[in-house]
Amino acid sequence: MSNFTENAIVYCDGYKTYGGLKYHLNFPDEWILDELPETGRECANCVGEETARTGYAMWRGIVLGYCNNCAFTYEGKRGPGFCGNGVEDYMEHTVRAYDTYLANIDLENVGELAANPDDTIENHYNLRGESIERREYELEEKIAAFEFLELQRMNDEFDCQEQGEWNYEEESDYEDDEPICYVRKCKDYATCGSMYCSLHKKKYDEKRKVIKEN
Repeated sequence: MSNFTENAIVYCDGYKTYGGLKYHLNFPDEWILDELPETGRECANCVGEETARTGYAMWRGIVLGYCNNCAFTYEGKRGPGFCGNGVEDYMEHTVRAYDTYLANIDLENVGELAANPDDTIENHYNLRGESIERREYELEEKIAAFEFLELQRMNDEFDCQEQGEWNYEEESDYEDDEPICYVRKCKDYATCGSMYCSLHKKKYDEKRKVIKEN
């Protein structure tokens, strides 16, 4: 990593400066002083152009973090990155800036709105809503892909059985219990929307829970 020693961090009222940029006071100093080339202040996506500091990681002229691309470069160790208007994006297994150094931040009292008219609280919430919707959509896509692979795995598992055995089910010893296995019901899940048999549904629900939590 490159070390920028030609400047010093200067602490002001409500922000700190380095290399001609204003940073949130809680932005880690060690990140400012130790950045990879073409990331952070050298990245137009993060901080914008020199004539207009309106990058994705800026809020009313103040640097809050990094853009998505730089966040990926740092492997999520500096947060998941920002997508504009003070909105933090999503990255798996990554701790959000708003849960760490930006916890309890009051965006209304950060930076200058007059010089950055697009950074309104309304725009912030609108973009945050779109980001959450996109994240939920990506999660559903991931779950759908898991369902397809799980169904395919189960089909492959039973392909070796004779055709006459597809409707086989094993009854439980308890009268009120569901069948332990009903292969066609599992096989038709994706196309017919029927539930898994009790045996495979339990395994499926456990895996689905893990996907949602991660």
